[in-house]
Amino acid sequence: MAARVNIVGDMATNNSDMDPEVAEEETDQKVKPVEEETAPAPPAPSKATFIDPLGGRMARDQRMMGSMFAELEEKMNESLKEIDEFNKKVDEERQQNWLRNLRKDIPGPLEGTGQTVEDILEQVHDLVFVENTNADDITCRKLLQVDETAYLALLGHSLSAYISSLDQSQLEKLSARIISDTTLWLSRLFRFGDASAICHDDSRQGLAKMCLLALHRKYEKFSLDGFNALYTKPPVIYVSAASKPGLGQYVCSQLGLPASSLCTIPCNTVFGSQYTIDVASFERQLQDDVSAARTPLLLIANAGTWHVGHTDNLTRLKEICTINDVWFHVQGHNLATLAMYSMPASVSPATDGDSMTVTPREWFGLPGAPNVTLYKTTEPGVDVSAGLCSTEVSQRLTVLPVWLCLQHLGMDGIHDKIKHNANMAQHFSQKLGVLSPSLKQTIQLSTISSVVVFKYAEVSEKTSMTVAPYADNAECLNPATAPSRLYNAINRWLHHTLTVEVPKVIIDCVDLDEEGVCIRFSPMQTVQLRKTDEDDLNEFAEVLRSYIPVMNNVVSIRDTFMSLVEQRECLMYTDIEDLAGVGAVFYIPECWRDRMDSMSDEGKVELNKLNSDLATHLSHQPDIGKYYSKGHCLSDTVCVYVGMLPELIKVEFIVDQLATIGKELEDSSKFLEKMTELIKAGIDKAYHDLDAEAESKLYEEGVLRQIPVVASLYNWWSPPPKNLAKGRTFDLSSGQLESTEPIYEHHIQVRHTVDDDHSDDDDDDIVEQESPVRLLNGGYRK
Repeated sequence: MAARVNIVGDMATNNSDMDPEVAEEETDQKVKPVEEETAPAPPAPSKATFIDPLGGRMARDQRMMGSMFAELEEKMNESLKEIDEFNKKVDEERQQNWLRNLRKDIPGPLEGTGQTVEDILEQVHDLVFVENTNADDITCRKLLQVDETAYLALLGHSLSAYISSLDQSQLEKLSARIISDTTLWLSRLFRFGDASAICHDDSRQGLAKMCLLALHRKYEKFSLDGFNALYTKPPVIYVSAASKPGLGQYVCSQLGLPASSLCTIPCNTVFGSQYTIDVASFERQLQDDVSAARTPLLLIANAGTWHVGHTDNLTRLKEICTINDVWFHVQGHNLATLAMYSMPASVSPATDGDSMTVTPREWFGLPGAPNVTLYKTTEPGVDVSAGLCSTEVSQRLTVLPVWLCLQHLGMDGIHDKIKHNANMAQHFSQKLGVLSPSLKQTIQLSTISSVVVFKYAEVSEKTSMTVAPYADNAECLNPATAPSRLYNAINRWLHHTLTVEVPKVIIDCVDLDEEGVCIRFSPMQTVQLRKTDEDDLNEFAEVLRSYIPVMNNVVSIRDTFMSLVEQRECLMYTDIEDLAGVGAVFYIPECWRDRMDSMSDEGKVELNKLNSDLATHLSHQPDIGKYYSKGHCLSDTVCVYVGMLPELIKVEFIVDQLATIGKELEDSSKFLEKMTELIKAGIDKAYHDLDAEAESKLYEEGVLRQIPVVASLYNWWSPPPKNLAKGRTFDLSSGQLESTEPIYEHHIQVRHTVDDDHSDDDDDDIVEQESPVRLLNGGYRK
């Protein structure tokens, strides 16, 4: 009994050592099945109960399995979540690809949800002001000055866009008020009486509409029959030869008229300006057209031609047009002087014309303002049938900037701006007159010209002042000679240089028939928009003065440079028409000097590369590199341009540098050039020898061996000799062309070395080991 109690006590002790929770769980596991049984309860246990030790291990195993399953479930959930995210990502990419395919024709800036206002404004800023986008050297353009009048014009464009969103009734009332006020003010300002007005962006559009109005006025059935009404008596439009190129063609294309409807009137050749209409020729042409059953329709007269600013004889032209019932249209920048308190007598007849085109945008400095054409008509309803009375409100509102600025300037402000423009022309002309005798102007003494035209030309030995052949005080002058190509090129270079260095003074380059290439300054077009003043013109004159010695030096040393180049065998001078500078030269290597005429295409490519490298090397020279550049001759050969050299640089130094550096570049690439020509000559000779051997073989074997069927029988009856095919080998070191027969026979390559003293010795043959040899008759062979 005691022993049993000890055992039970030990077991109890062991149970007590266990975790209370485990023990409780084991107890519950033991108790629960007993409570669920319906059988009678067993007898009460004794005080000492035996518990199985395996129950705790099973519980631990179950607990461990539970934790493993929980961890596995967590990992599976994570995996499923990643799969869902991947599927979602794939669906999004598929959706994006589908949208991309649908939007493949949409430009990049319009894709997606659009850009912010800040980004768009930054792009506009870069497009307007940033000139060089290089990250290392970013240059910006200067901001143009805008005065109150120009600012008001810019504000007018925004107001016109805003006003267009008003109610239709209010909008029509406001636009009618603006267009009527502007028409009245401009017609009174330019002394054109009670006229109507149309607005347009291109100045040629107003002329085209005036031609359409003249067609409706001349042909009563034109609105009904169209161009059928013009068939019996076709119309004629007269345009001056001094008008802007393409003006008449533009009008005919807009109206659908043939080129035969355009008649160009020649300019004066003996008396008066050579850039104005010859009145006698115009009158004779009118009579000829009337006799030919044609209808004189419209004359385009100039109050200031576009290139030299000369004014036609408006009084006589108006009289002729009135007698022959021809529409008289006047255009030109001298019309701006009609708004001055005292207008020139040569321009005043324009007020009696039928129409005129004024450009307040350029004359008054109004950015984006439209041009206006004023016209008079006594026949009611003609302008309506011609479509000049537009009912679109948006077209009427385009004149709003002019309406605002005219009220801001007033009569005094308008007069001051036009007077300032005329003073700029006079001041600029005076500055040019005292700079140098080599700067010559086209002079008009009878009227005030709004355009100053000058050029760099040869100085006359008799007098330092050149009188134009069309001047009023020149009655009998010698005919002008053809302008020199050199001076034309220098004037183009001068125009480009002055434009870059003095950007506030806007100049143009024009090519006149008698004068050649000239530089044109038109204050009426550019002064108000660029805010050019006398200080800018003074700066322009000083810059021009600094380049006069350079141009004089180039003219004086050009012949010397040509003679020095001709003395060098390695240099060749080439004449280029549009080159402003000392001249153009290209370097000739020594190996090609005697065969320039028979040079192959590959040789021309190598010669161009050598001269291109020479021009690049010279252009990187310190201090003088800017005077060199790469150019092309008429035969598309690369040459070196020598530009406008100052007096400090001697022409002898330039020629020596061209020859020296060219020789250095030739020596650095001479081996490759000679090797190319040598290999090519060897290949040509090898092909020639092989063709000769093939021909001799044909003669030796006979014709029968060349016929397919007969050759087999003949070769069986009389076998041919077993001669191996002979090719050619080319030794790069010695430049010798030899037969491949020893290689086929001995299977070794023999190289011959030639000594100057023992060229006939047998020991000169050096036998090399068998090596692969490239054969001309095809393939590699050992």
